[in-house]
Amino acid sequence: MTIHREKNDLATRGICALMVLLGSVLMTNKSGAAEQPNVILILADDLGIDHVGFYGVHQDRRPSRTPNLDRLASDWVAFDWAYAFPVCSPTRASILTGRGPITGIENGEHHGVTAALKAADLGTPDEWSLPLDLITLPDVLRPAGYTSVLIGKWHLGQTTGENWRTDRFWDPLLAGFDALRTGSKGGISTYYGPAEYEAYGWGNVFFATHDPNGVHREEYSLSRKIDSAVEFVNAMQNEDLPYFLWLSLHSPHRPYTVPPVHLHRVANPTTRLEKYHAMVEAMDQEIARFLEKVDLSRTTVIFMGDNGTPTAVALDPDEAKASLADGGIHVPLLVAGHSVADGLRGRRISAPVISHDLFATVAEITGAELPAGHQIDGRSFLPLLKTRNAPPTRTEFVVSRVRPNGLRGNYDRVRLAAQNADGFKVHWDVLTGEIEFFDVHGAAYGTDGDPLCNTNCPDGLPLGQRAQFDRLIELLEQEESKIPNSPGTP
Repeated sequence: MTIHREKNDLATRGICALMVLLGSVLMTNKSGAAEQPNVILILADDLGIDHVGFYGVHQDRRPSRTPNLDRLASDWVAFDWAYAFPVCSPTRASILTGRGPITGIENGEHHGVTAALKAADLGTPDEWSLPLDLITLPDVLRPAGYTSVLIGKWHLGQTTGENWRTDRFWDPLLAGFDALRTGSKGGISTYYGPAEYEAYGWGNVFFATHDPNGVHREEYSLSRKIDSAVEFVNAMQNEDLPYFLWLSLHSPHRPYTVPPVHLHRVANPTTRLEKYHAMVEAMDQEIARFLEKVDLSRTTVIFMGDNGTPTAVALDPDEAKASLADGGIHVPLLVAGHSVADGLRGRRISAPVISHDLFATVAEITGAELPAGHQIDGRSFLPLLKTRNAPPTRTEFVVSRVRPNGLRGNYDRVRLAAQNADGFKVHWDVLTGEIEFFDVHGAAYGTDGDPLCNTNCPDGLPLGQRAQFDRLIELLEQEESKIPNSPGTP
């Protein structure tokens, strides 16, 4: 199922919502809004569980300081087994659509974002971006009366060429958002510098904040986004209009850059890891500053990482971003506020969830309804926030890394992994035929551990493990069968 949006209507809607950001006018459709909670999704870029203190991973290897997130974990609901895709763009697409990259392929309605969008591919015939006619979370929230705002990183569509600044300027609006603020199409080349520089730099920032007098101040990029988020929340604080704010941080993604000294306590950071430590601590401090302005009695806040920690700064380089190993896809997830039952604050949840579950969860929190017949993969984990003994909302999931983007053949990488609630996991490299079977729950937390079998899987496995293996292989075969021109069977 797809949706059509007129660019002129989007321009009007975006201008109105930007005026909301400035606190001058409000959009209409306030009926019943006072009973509807706001939802804020804070997405950290390149942050796995190994650099979030309360997860307790590799404590002997000096993870980053996250005192505020650690404190929040004692009062929020923390998920011990939350997962995303191994790189950022597929995770963002999954949150926005509630789907993995292959769902809907039989009708040409798949999002097909299987790898990170790269600057080198921009403007070429091989470019692939999120199809902008797909039904997205903001589309589903709008009939329920919600305004949807994106602050920060987009990284789901970008174009170069003569008109690159305008050809896909409307991408987030065409994907359903009502307003954009202080962000970029993809990564950024510097965390410091005026918005004017960002607007023409490698990051292709296209909705940065500009001083109305034309004076461009050097600001720390993270702080600028937090300032925008605070401004928005303050403007909406006394209004009945509910909102969905996606605060999509660039931090702590490279370039590894020393933040302002008041945001961290790392002494003279010079190495990449030391700078990353400082960036994570700065993010932790700035998130705390933002949350001071949020009324949790009216708002549900979700904090999540978009993929594992990069190899250059991961505490275990063999378990890092871009791989399907546990450290590449195992991410922090914290939830607090309106949707969490009082008696469940401070709870640690062991049920598995994955990034596209956020779509279904936010829809249920807000009371938004999916269009009739519309298919998603996500499953709402709201029951886990409401009832102590609620059963897991999912028992298994599949993640993938396929290159190039778009599921159009000529692949140089087709890797799939399936995992269940018991922690059993199968990796399958489709191009080489290699298979590995793991007991993740039986390994050191945050790692896959040693394979239970590989070349001779499943020969010699105990009967119980053999059943687990067979089911996971079945899931992988189902996923692989939908990939056009994909070779082989495990």
